[in-house]
Amino acid sequence: MNSIARTITRAVPSALSRTMPKTMHSSIKTIQCIKVFKITKSSIQGFTLLELTITLSLLGIMSAVALPSFSTLLANTRVTNTANQLQTALNMARNHAIMNHLNIIICRAANSQLSKCEDDHPSNVNWHHGWMIYQDDNGNNKLDETDQLLHVFKNNGLAVVFNQRGRLRFFPDGSSRSAGFYICSKNSERMRHLYLLYSGRSRVDETLSEKQRATCKSHT
Repeated sequence: MNSIARTITRAVPSALSRTMPKTMHSSIKTIQCIKVFKITKSSIQGFTLLELTITLSLLGIMSAVALPSFSTLLANTRVTNTANQLQTALNMARNHAIMNHLNIIICRAANSQLSKCEDDHPSNVNWHHGWMIYQDDNGNNKLDETDQLLHVFKNNGLAVVFNQRGRLRFFPDGSSRSAGFYICSKNSERMRHLYLLYSGRSRVDETLSEKQRATCKSHT
């Protein structure tokens, strides 16, 4: 009898399972999913008002610290890039003078449109508009319609101070007069001194004297 009872006990649930409608199976699975969803949903928590306030305060403090550093980094990069671009322009002018056996002139732009050269100016003047390089075909030391304009550069707000009077000229042998430029920004302590040798070769130095630094900063 006991063996018969055990056989019936095992067989009935199996038979019920086989004969149970598919809709009932689906209902049971749905109920199980709802239970799991409720448990998962109850375990998810959002930010409280206090936590959100603290997070926003920390973000504000971090931004206040990071922004000045970023501004300084940007100003430093602009000083370095301007010095490099000016040196590239000087090298290009010197090479052009040697290859074509002509006088090449670099002058201070007289306006923001970079359409006219300033023929003469005193020393230690800021080339705040930018500079222009042209081939002086007629040899009159002035940019006119008969000359070929080779390069223009628009200054991006930095002080680019030329420590000599007038314009800068490269001769057919590549030589030039000794001169220099001081490059600086009001938002940075970084400065550059681009100096030109009589041979026409240029160098960029990171060290400026106190007088040179004061001269450059007075134009920012």
